[in-house]
Amino acid sequence: MRKIAYSILPALLLVWGCGNAQKQQSSQLTFTLIHKKIEKSKDSHQAITRYLLQGDELIVTNQYKGGRRGSSNETKKHHLTSEKISEISTYFTQNDFYQDITAKGAQQVVPGIFRDISLKITKKGQAYNLSYAGGYKFGKSRGETNKTYKQLIRFERFLKKMLRK
Repeated sequence: MRKIAYSILPALLLVWGCGNAQKQQSSQLTFTLIHKKIEKSKDSHQAITRYLLQGDELIVTNQYKGGRRGSSNETKKHHLTSEKISEISTYFTQNDFYQDITAKGAQQVVPGIFRDISLKITKKGQAYNLSYAGGYKFGKSRGETNKTYKQLIRFERFLKKMLRK
């Protein structure tokens, strides 16, 4: 009977350890930033950039459809240090990202450029969404740019700059 109990104990510890690992992962920061840019002209094309943070890995995917480039998919994985992850986390808190906003920009126009940007953040089990959808005609200024759009573009620039370092 004791031999059976001793052989079961490591398996129970392993299962208990896996349960704790899942709890720790759910408390970590994860986010998905998707930036779609659709250009409507003679050689209309669509560019989609996705940033996905899972654990300490930032996966960047670029998709192109149409236009002179044809179609292509590029995926790069970047391993982030704990310093960079905490830098991202403080960026969100400093810029007051934790608000549930769905802001609409100008109506989609043809020919022109239409952007659809969304950011989903999960931190300590809570989810936050920030999104913008809008467009403008070629040769016309966008006028007063939407505050949410500016926030999302700034965050994307922040990520690109971080990856260049």
